Amino acid sequence: MSEKSKYGMLVVNLGGTISCSEFIPGTDTLFDPNKHTDVPQVEVRPERGKIEALMRDHVDSKTLERFPTTINYKEDDVLKDSAEYTVTDLMRIVRNVRADLRKSKNRSQILTAGTDNAAPLVQAIAEGVPKDLLGDRSIIIAVSNDHVGNVSQPTNKHPAIVSLVNSLYLSTRTDEIKGRIGLCTGLNLFAPRGLVKSSTKGEAFHSRFTPIANAKDLPQPEWAYTLPIRPCDKPSGQEHDYLLAPGIETVKLSWASEYENTLTALAAQLNPGLVGSMFERLRFKKEKRKLNGVVMQAPGTGNLNQNEESLSYIVDATEMAAKEGVPVILIADPVQPQDFNPNDNLAGGYGGSFALIKPILDKLSPTGASLLIDGEDLTHTEATSLLSAAVARATEHHGYKGFYVIEYTQSYVDNYISAMSQKD
Repeated sequence: MSEKSKYGMLVVNLGGTISCSEFIPGTDTLFDPNKHTDVPQVEVRPERGKIEALMRDHVDSKTLERFPTTINYKEDDVLKDSAEYTVTDLMRIVRNVRADLRKSKNRSQILTAGTDNAAPLVQAIAEGVPKDLLGDRSIIIAVSNDHVGNVSQPTNKHPAIVSLVNSLYLSTRTDEIKGRIGLCTGLNLFAPRGLVKSSTKGEAFHSRFTPIANAKDLPQPEWAYTLPIRPCDKPSGQEHDYLLAPGIETVKLSWASEYENTLTALAAQLNPGLVGSMFERLRFKKEKRKLNGVVMQAPGTGNLNQNEESLSYIVDATEMAAKEGVPVILIADPVQPQDFNPNDNLAGGYGGSFALIKPILDKLSPTGASLLIDGEDLTHTEATSLLSAAVARATEHHGYKGFYVIEYTQSYVDNYISAMSQKD
């Protein structure tokens, strides 16, 4: 590998914890039980210029010298916590990333953001950026569960600084990282797809895919890379704009669930006028908000209650939704990471088999073929993102309605699952 990266660097601050500072907005105080006294109430929020200052003060010169040109820095027009993201924010960020790639053809990108919705953010960028547009460059989203407080010399072991420094270093590894998009948190560079946020402390994520790169916590980290590049690492956007639809909701089924409630709740959202007074608020909002898709989570895709009475409510709910062009997808909760090791500190899970319940669903369906989409090993973020993108494309671009939206979404999901399972 060459001593220097082939490409320059553009760092874009989107906000989030990694860019936060502590402010004392007024005279309000809170009681600190550790200090046994009142202390000023501190407000933590993203600060403009924070990432640029961290880079200036805490990124070693050897890393910076690996870039052939000066690192460019800019900030999003609206710095916000990623928990506040909407589909509009994700589409705007994807447009900006694409515009920056076209404008600066010789620069890779690092985006600093919050952890709460980092998974859908990096998924959207991977699904929205065309492969040919990225070329041999890379995009890394750097996140941290903690912020650097207002101290003059924060330790270089601070999680926010570690993520930022490692993102810059990894971006210089042109041979290993070229053509890839990833999420850097601490000593892991994750693939942009298959992510699950599992903690608000320490390592925030695990994935159903092995990391693009990870390192041992040594004075000088030793990185190991997953090669060659995999479909889950690559961008797959098209030339047309990346579209997302709002109104993708989640229904979680458990051992305490009554499946009839799922049917009732779905009916209320599809047509609030059919249900009693408790849904008056939904009726009031019906003209402004539309249900566009449902992600149904159960403890294992084949582990729904398998008696016909229970499943009949799922079939009725799915058929009712399909008539309105609302796809329903079933995924496991939680999802089993491919590299799960019970001895590791990872939030693992298990999955059932959709084949166990499909014959019953088909039997109960009036057409003999259930319209419930099998999400297989998809994470909740993947399933939600796919439904959002498929519905938006089907309705806004193709003008589809009703069952045609369901057919389009089924094909969209199937193509994604097939692409992720391919080996290069």
